[in-house]
Amino acid sequence: MENNIISTESHELLIINTDSFDEFQKNTLSLEQEVEIINRVLLKTEGEEQELMAMRTAAWVELGILLIEHKKHVEAADLGWVQWARKNFPKLNKTRRQQCMFIAEAGKKAEQFYYMGFDRLYDLFGTLKDYIKDPDFQYVVKEKYGNIFTDVMQTDEDKQHYKICIDIIQAYFKFKTAIKISDFNRDSVLAVLRTGYRFKDADYSYLNHSLVPSDKVEEYFRDIILTGNSSNKNSKRSKSMESLQHLLAKMGELIEHCERTGLYPQTVPADYFGYMINKQINFFHTMYGTTNNNTASPLLP
Repeated sequence: MENNIISTESHELLIINTDSFDEFQKNTLSLEQEVEIINRVLLKTEGEEQELMAMRTAAWVELGILLIEHKKHVEAADLGWVQWARKNFPKLNKTRRQQCMFIAEAGKKAEQFYYMGFDRLYDLFGTLKDYIKDPDFQYVVKEKYGNIFTDVMQTDEDKQHYKICIDIIQAYFKFKTAIKISDFNRDSVLAVLRTGYRFKDADYSYLNHSLVPSDKVEEYFRDIILTGNSSNKNSKRSKSMESLQHLLAKMGELIEHCERTGLYPQTVPADYFGYMINKQINFFHTMYGTTNNNTASPLLP
């Protein structure tokens, strides 16, 4: 961490006075003066004046920026950092110090996620730290699953849904790391992962074959989504899940046919049809750990 360079170019400072930070970097202040500035910024994370989540998060991150610089100066003075920090920042425990410094090192990549709040921001970057620099990080994390970092987790179902989405995000980047092709459809891969399927060595062996055209790759994804299994014979799936995927696929084909032709079956009683729809909705929410609030689930494409 000592070798990292933090600058106003890597962060848009919202809390720290730029002149104060310049003095920090030039090492023109005494250690005591630096301690005073750091403690002032620490107060910004607590006060009522910082009601906005993003501003409180910015205060934590900029605190990390100051701590990184301050640590260099303390160690240059041959003082023990841990003992110094414990004495001079009694309200800031070791874990929080490390979290602030970790996020500060992420630079501008973290700024677009300040709205999440610091704890979820750290959870996100800590869980996905290996993929922060990936070009798809913004698209997958913020655009596709950003809601899971803003919603308040009040129930066990909320927490379970959060874990499921995090698992999908991680699985996406693991897929991208293992695959050689670069022009795959991101949404198709996410749709596969939402079914609960996880790519295996046999899948990668097939998809990484140089003779597989792009349309076959998309067909491969679609086959998994519809059947719960890939067309690769070495990739197995439980019979019960395969049967469920098959039934859902057939139901989807029937609905599309009725909508296309305008011909709807009249032999199914309305009350029974409604009963089965409610059963499927309850089954879906139980299966994916979501809450049945009569709204579309973020798990769906």
